[in-house]
Formats: sequence, C-alpha cells, structure tokens
Amino acid sequence: MDFGRGTVKMARKYTEKELKYILDNYHTMSNSEIGKHIGLTMDAIRSKLRRLGVRKTDIEIKKIYQNNKHKCAHHGKNHPLFGTHRPYELRKKLSNLYKGKTFEELHGEIEAKKIKEKISIGNIGKIPWNKGLSANETCIHYKNNKFPNTGKKFGPMSEESKRKISIANTGKIRSEDTKKRLSELLIKSKASVLEKNSNWQGGKSFEIYPREFNKMFKFIVKQRDGFLCLKCGMRNEDSKILFKTGLNVHHINYDKTLNLIENCCCLCRRCHSETNFNRPHWIKFFQSMLTERYNYRYDTEGNIIQIINLEKMII
Repeated sequence: MDFGRGTVKMARKYTEKELKYILDNYHTMSNSEIGKHIGLTMDAIRSKLRRLGVRKTDIEIKKIYQNNKHKCAHHGKNHPLFGTHRPYELRKKLSNLYKGKTFEELHGEIEAKKIKEKISIGNIGKIPWNKGLSANETCIHYKNNKFPNTGKKFGPMSEESKRKISIANTGKIRSEDTKKRLSELLIKSKASVLEKNSNWQGGKSFEIYPREFNKMFKFIVKQRDGFLCLKCGMRNEDSKILFKTGLNVHHINYDKTLNLIENCCCLCRRCHSETNFNRPHWIKFFQSMLTERYNYRYDTEGNIIQIINLEKMII
C-alpha cells in the first residue's frame, strides 16, 4: 500500500499451526528459539504473546535460562578469559569509552533490548548482598566507612532539585489503600516512626480538635489575615489551584486546645508543613508578626497577655 512516502509493509498473518506452536511452547522455550522455528524475530514473538494476553512468569523465564545455559560453549569457566584480569590501562580506556553512554547508543536499540533481557533474567532470584543490613552496617564494607557516592552525584540535593521534586509531588492525592500500604512498608522496614522518630511530639497529631475549632472560627482567622498566607502571602484561591485545598489555620504554640485568634494564623499547605520542624523558632516568628500587625501581646515565654473578644471580630 503506497501513501506517497514509500511502501508500508502489512502485518504478517499467523497460521493456526504457528499460533498453536507458540502457545504450546512459550512455557519451555525462549522467544528467540520460537522465532527461529517460525522464521520471525524475538520481538515479533514477544509482541504476539502480548497481544494474545500471555505473559511468562519469572519462574518460567528462570527455568528457560537454566535449561539453555549449557548450550553456551564459552560460559563461566569455559570462557577463554575466565580468571584473567585486564590491565589498568585497558580498564581505564574502556571506562572512558563507555562513560555517559546508554546501551542504545553503544549497541543499537535491538541489541540493547536483548542485553537488558539477559541482565534481567540473570538477576532473577538473586538476593542483594546488603539486604537486611542497616546503613551503618553497610558502610563498614566501603572505604573509609562511607558510601562511594556520598557528596557526589547522588549526594545532597541542590535547592533546584528539591524545588523540582516539590513541584512534581504538589497536588498528588494518594488513595487510602496507598496510604495504608506505605504505612505498612514503613513499619515492616523498622523505620523511625512514631516514638522512634526524632520529631516525635508525644502524639499531638492524633489529638482530636475541640468543638470551638470549627468553620466559623477558621473563617474569622482567615478573614483577619485577608485570606492570605501569613508567611509567603499566597491567596486562598491560588492555594486551591496549586494544592487542591484552601489555606490552613495553624496553632502558633502547637496547642490544639488553645483556640484563640491570638494563637492562630493563616498558612498555605507548604508553609504549614515547614512549621513541623524547629518549633521554638516558628512560635517567636508568628507571634512577632501578629504583634506587629494586630498589636497582640505575649510574654517572654510565649504566653498570651491580651485576649481579644471573638464577638468583635465577627462582621
């Protein structure tokens, strides 16, 4: 069929005999072997199996690899270079040759797929040497008791990288199943959760808010601050677009039971998350801002001196 840009080759139709051969042997034969018997490539057989809704399991792939292992005359100890070491000059030359290049650039797309498939099959069933070891136990096996990439390419992230990750994750809503699964993984991995975490505050986040912390009270605080984030100045409308939620009402001294306008301020989601760290600093910071804006008074320990009647704030 000619469309003016050359001839387009139509897809090959499989006979019933060929389809039966593929479905009868894909459990025990590799795609390459099936393709050689029918006269097609390994990628064509893989695509056909995918269209038929058939997928080999990892166990089947491992068995096929083990069965075909002996067919390689130069495998393992039979390889002529087994046990030999390349000179340092040659290793350095090869390193510079391959540095920064992908499999596709070195071998082409078709050969790169074959290489990746071989690597994937070879790694099936292998257990990582550092599985179950803590970070400190893993560091012992490295030079100077440090990870080889510490401070380098995979070291501390730059502010630009942090900003990109923050933008990519902004507005993502995880389902309850995802949250539950992540929580179970953290507990299973014995991570620093709950009492083990350095930021543990005695379980304040699990405390229930009192009745007076209601929609009316939140509206009064937001109206007082002009529906703007007290720290960055983000508008309530922009917060709904960016974070999929409106501005939050933050308790300045982190006491949920003290629901007074002198102890609350309006923050966006990003700024609110920052207040989970270095709490004494943020208490002084927001109290000084409220003192400057609304002439609220606090003592040296952060306690409220002047209490304003809420009824005067309601319009």
